[in-house]
Amino acid sequence: VPEQVAAAALAEPMDLEVGKRRQRISIAGALDEFGTKKSAEIISQIRVGSALGETNDQIAKRLTPLDIKQKDQAAALVNTMTNHIASTARVEVLKQNDDILKGMRRIATLDGRTTLFCISIDQTIIPLDGVRPPYHWRCRTTLIPVLKDEYARDIPGSTRPSVGPDGVEQVSSKTSYGEWLARQPASFQSDVLG
Repeated sequence: VPEQVAAAALAEPMDLEVGKRRQRISIAGALDEFGTKKSAEIISQIRVGSALGETNDQIAKRLTPLDIKQKDQAAALVNTMTNHIASTARVEVLKQNDDILKGMRRIATLDGRTTLFCISIDQTIIPLDGVRPPYHWRCRTTLIPVLKDEYARDIPGSTRPSVGPDGVEQVSSKTSYGEWLARQPASFQSDVLG
């Protein structure tokens, strides 16, 4: 299965929103701008960091030989690539269980940095062959399986984290971004919505 996931992640291009247009780019295409040597280092550091269980930020910090602009680009690439690989792996596993699944629920991060697009799709259900994250550079939206009605069970008390102006708070896993944002102070809402 790891070989299938790796092959799928490398073969399946990412479909990213860039400004008002879409950019369809593979991992190899995204790495091309760094040159062969730096691309190999980025891939190597992602492998090492993943094996060590490091965060995306910790992996990006390993990329010391890059200049400031390249470090920012590499950090964006690390975030975007790890989301793409994780989404691909998740979907490959879910496809093996398509007999009990209705689809996948898109889950956006509940904080002040989430894009308007990801805010708008939070908690929506897509088919297993639907367009999956990442939806843009540095996208943090993820997918969770949705069981068919005959297999679904309500899990009372399930939560998801949120980061508002008062810090980290656990909210119901059924809370959408819009519902969560409506409970935040007007100044925070204004910052998020622009």
